[in-house]
Amino acid sequence: MIDPETGAPRTVDHYVRRRLSDLPVSGRSCFIDIELAQTRDGLGRRLIEATDFVVKGGRYTARFCHFISGLCRYMSIHAVSKHLGIRWETVKNIDKAFLLSTLPALEPEKLTNLVHIGVDEVARAKGQ
Repeated sequence: MIDPETGAPRTVDHYVRRRLSDLPVSGRSCFIDIELAQTRDGLGRRLIEATDFVVKGGRYTARFCHFISGLCRYMSIHAVSKHLGIRWETVKNIDKAFLLSTLPALEPEKLTNLVHIGVDEVARAKGQ
């Protein structure tokens, strides 16, 4: 195992089992069981092996998160959560993280030739 901060090799303390949700197959949920190496650094922090196909800190594959974010372009978060059988908050957090990683940062100084600004919702009953 390679330490992500220093790049030095580390010895593996033990392996951690994870069950990851992946893309549905024939309309049924699909799970992948994997083992990831775990070690500790000099400060006692737990370091888990990094993989390309697992979202950092999550229990979902990267392609499943990409799929969820793609569905959110055309369906509501509630509809996506019902369709996939996962919590509403999970769908929201996955979509938010994917958007933050893919969209460029908003730079106000580049917004010079604005013609129209759109408003998504207005709630007059609540005094907003």
